Amino acid sequence: MLFYGFMIENEDVFSVSELTLHIKNLLENQVGELYVEGEISNYVKPNSGHIYFSLKDDKALIKCVYFAGYNRFFKIALKNGDRVIVFGKLSVYERDGQYQLVVSKVIPSGVGALQIEFEKLKKKLNEEGLFDNKFKKVLPKFPKRIGIITSETGAAIQDILNVLNRRYPVEVLLYPCIVQGKEAPSTLIAGIKYFNNCNLSVDVIIIGRGGGSYEDLFCFNDELLAREIYACNIPIVSAVGHEIDFTISDFVADVRAATPSVAAELVVPDKNELLQELHRKKQTLDILLSKNIQGYANIILRYEKRLKELNPLNLIYRYQQYVDNYTIKISRFLGRFQDIKKRYQNLAYTFLKLHPSFVLDKKKHKIKLECNNLKYAFNNAYRFEALIIKRNEYLISNFMHKYNKITESYQYKLLTNQRQLDYLMSNKLDILTKTLEQKQLLLDSLSPKNILAKGFSIIEKDNILNRNIVKSIKQINKDDKIIINLKDGKCSAVIKD
Repeated sequence: MLFYGFMIENEDVFSVSELTLHIKNLLENQVGELYVEGEISNYVKPNSGHIYFSLKDDKALIKCVYFAGYNRFFKIALKNGDRVIVFGKLSVYERDGQYQLVVSKVIPSGVGALQIEFEKLKKKLNEEGLFDNKFKKVLPKFPKRIGIITSETGAAIQDILNVLNRRYPVEVLLYPCIVQGKEAPSTLIAGIKYFNNCNLSVDVIIIGRGGGSYEDLFCFNDELLAREIYACNIPIVSAVGHEIDFTISDFVADVRAATPSVAAELVVPDKNELLQELHRKKQTLDILLSKNIQGYANIILRYEKRLKELNPLNLIYRYQQYVDNYTIKISRFLGRFQDIKKRYQNLAYTFLKLHPSFVLDKKKHKIKLECNNLKYAFNNAYRFEALIIKRNEYLISNFMHKYNKITESYQYKLLTNQRQLDYLMSNKLDILTKTLEQKQLLLDSLSPKNILAKGFSIIEKDNILNRNIVKSIKQINKDDKIIINLKDGKCSAVIKD
């Protein structure tokens, strides 16, 4: 752009808003937060809750704004003519192009020096890490003994005791001290050292006092006191003044309480809430216990059923029944064997009677009788002697021929039958012998001795009159004598437990 002979670049031209924003950034970044002391004028507080006023001295004036978010806890009534120290951040109100101070804290001029000292100490200790949360100790959930550092005549101790007695009665040890003035920090430090080094086993310490003016509470802003609180091995609750009051002790303590009463509520639980919680947990435990008991009862029933099924005595009884059944079958086989043996003897006797030699002897005897009769007849009838002789010779010849033929036939049949009978008897005896051996092997496999050989044992209770097999732990008592049957013998024992 050419203007009266000068060349002006577009980037060298600022708009009003750009310039104002640039000035605002410079003020906020270069000047930042600061304390300013002066007299209030042009004080205005509209319905929005923001406070607008000017701060002036005899040579200059600066506009200030105290937003509602900062002033809602400020309880002092300001008015025109009040001399105050304000802490805030320098900024620019862009619409009017005016710089102003955005106030975050207002301190009456009488306590301004104390506040400045407070802020310096707060910044110093914060930079050293005394306010860091990682160094703060956790309060015990159920303290047995509480140490209190406060005035013995103030309202704070009574408020604390009333809350403790109502919520959770506990042993309280009071270290009386001064809670305002120049001598107060030393007595407060002595109280912390007393509880930290004594053998009273204090679980938590409450240090503080009731409300008061800023000057009254300033003893809790002592640097030595803050370092003693930080170095204490016991958790410390700071309860100074009211909710709007903040001290260095509040920042360095492990827990800050708005009031002494709140401190008492923080260090102990509520017994009524504990009882209700215990009742709820008891109900929950009863339900869970009932479910667990029922579940374990079902498991026990299943195991009992399984144990009954796998009980060695049941197996022994079952196998004994198998043995009895096979014993009965063997008895039947032995009976049948005796019947077959008896039939064999009868057949042998029958064959013996039908043996050709026996038959021939019988025939010879009969022929001899007939010959005698014939001789007697021939003697009586000599006339037919020759005929009788020839007849006799013929009969004898015929008889001998038949006798030899019958003898050969019977001998062949007898030999054949005897061979068949010997074969049948031998085959039958082999079959019966093998069956008997198989049954004997089966009986041996089912014998209780094999069960004992696998590691099981049979326990008998040795009474005076008899011995009973022990099937349950309920059958034996302490000092009872028992007999233990093993695979290779027996041994005795006495129940001791």
